Amino acid sequence: MNVYPDLAKYIIAIVSALILLFPSIQQLLSPPMIYDWMMYCYFTLAITSLLLAILAFYLTVADQNAKPERLLGLANWTGIFSFIFLIAYFASNLYQDKTSKPTIDSFTLLPLNPKIGEKISLQAKTTSENRDNIDFEWKYNKHEVGNKEILYWKIPSNYKIYTINLCIKDQHLNQVCDNFKIDMSNENKKENNESHAK
Repeated sequence: MNVYPDLAKYIIAIVSALILLFPSIQQLLSPPMIYDWMMYCYFTLAITSLLLAILAFYLTVADQNAKPERLLGLANWTGIFSFIFLIAYFASNLYQDKTSKPTIDSFTLLPLNPKIGEKISLQAKTTSENRDNIDFEWKYNKHEVGNKEILYWKIPSNYKIYTINLCIKDQHLNQVCDNFKIDMSNENKKENNESHAK
């Protein structure tokens, strides 16, 4: 009994399934992707394995006594290596998704020169390479004062430097914190100078 046609069909089925399932696997990952060369190696080896297995199958159909051991061996090993590259590509991107931290790029304060007792807005510009949803937590003096991208806050009546703390967290619980300082320590001098000038 010639087992080579069955072996060729088995390799064709497995490799075809891997190629067809790749878009579904890709959707489990968050862009941007890394190690694209692994993906290209996977596709090159998978298609090579598929073509070799198809060729071996047609050889056995054309000649029932044919024994394309080398072709099937190459198809088998290229299929195995393509699967290894697929696993490595998926694992490296999944690890990058889990460990890549968001960043706090800048703060925008309005008005630019606030006064004591005035309400201000403080906006944080953030970036997530994986396009994750980001949670915001604004704190002043260890007390939460906001949880949105923009903080609306009234400056207290003391002339000093106010430090606002912002912590952002992505859906993988990767957290980054930064501080923004509002210097009101010289406002008292400015107001005194203005009153004397009058």
